[in-house]
Order: sequence, then C-alpha cells, then structure tokens
Amino acid sequence: MRKILIGFVVCLFSYGSASAADPDFFAILNSIPDGTPERTGIGRIQEIDLGNRSIVVSGFKYLLGPSTLADAVEVRMLGVEYGSVEMLQVNMFVEVTFVPAPEYRIAKELQHIEAQEEF
Repeated sequence: MRKILIGFVVCLFSYGSASAADPDFFAILNSIPDGTPERTGIGRIQEIDLGNRSIVVSGFKYLLGPSTLADAVEVRMLGVEYGSVEMLQVNMFVEVTFVPAPEYRIAKELQHIEAQEEF
C-alpha cells in the first residue's frame, strides 16, 4: 500500500512540474513594451491546443490568452462577424493580428479567410 501511495505522489509531482513549463500568459503580456505595434500574418492552422489556449499557424505559435480575459482574442468566421476559438479547425486559413513578444506572439484577432495558395 505504501508503494502505491509513493507512486501516486511521484506522479502527482511529475504532473505539476510538467505544467509549470507552460507559458505564463500574463507574464509574457507584461513583458511587451508599451506602444509595441500590432502585426498581421496569413497562414494555415497547423495545430490548436484548447487546453493551453494556443494555436500554431504556418509554424508560428500564438497564445490566445484566457477566455475570461476582458479583451480576449476576437475570432470571426468566414462570411460572418462572429466566431470562437472552438469553431476553428486545423487546415483553415486565417489572418492573425498579433503583438510580438519575446519567444511568443499574442493573438488579438483571428479572421477565417478563403483558402490561399501555399506560400
């Protein structure tokens, strides 16, 4: 019984240390100097991680921030003025408005667009 308990505790601490490697959105947001201009990019969605609220578009990882954030990422689907992160799918083309941060990009807006030629 004691071995099982020790194994459980080791697994629990292993999980905690793995999640500690996840980026701290607010620390990254606070590291961006005031007045940093927004940029825009177009690409294909390669990966969506709803748990970590991140998305990979044409090789670049964008952090989306918590859904409870007052100015959370705005998503618009093709042909309509609304959308959500959960509506996005891998292989969709999007235009991303973002703020560059060291090592990360903070997405401000995602607009689903018509398919583009590969670039």
